[in-house]
Amino acid sequence: MLAESGFKKALYVVDISQPRAFDEKVGLLQGVTLKNIEDLKAVVEENLRSRLVEAEKAKKIVFEELERFERQLAKLYVEPMISEIYRKVEAIRQRELRRAIRKMGESDEEKLMVIDRISKELVERILQVPIEQLREAALKNDGFLLSAAEELFGIKTSKGEKAV
Repeated sequence: MLAESGFKKALYVVDISQPRAFDEKVGLLQGVTLKNIEDLKAVVEENLRSRLVEAEKAKKIVFEELERFERQLAKLYVEPMISEIYRKVEAIRQRELRRAIRKMGESDEEKLMVIDRISKELVERILQVPIEQLREAALKNDGFLLSAAEELFGIKTSKGEKAV
């Protein structure tokens, strides 16, 4: 009845028995696909090769992300020290700015803003290279340079321990 309606049914036969239960000629019949244990082994091997390729790609991605995370962690590690350096330098800048303004006897707000801005820019420019070096030292795990910076700037964490 199915053949009369024009609808052909496909038959997929998997013969995993030893010895074979189906003659190879069965696979030659129209609408019949015959697979044996060797065919399945080939599929398994191809799937395994494909998974190994994908595993290598995943491994590469994991290592790249791990490196990125380690760089971010290293930067975060040194940031308390950098913040403390900026805090100390800003306190010095503010104190010296007030002293200079008192000596100049300046009261013009616009001029005071210019002096303040110039002193901030000087601090930023002076600290730019040392701060970059500290971040690079953190990335390279250069404990010597980080410890030296602690000593030079007299930096300690809030717990009374060194920042690094």
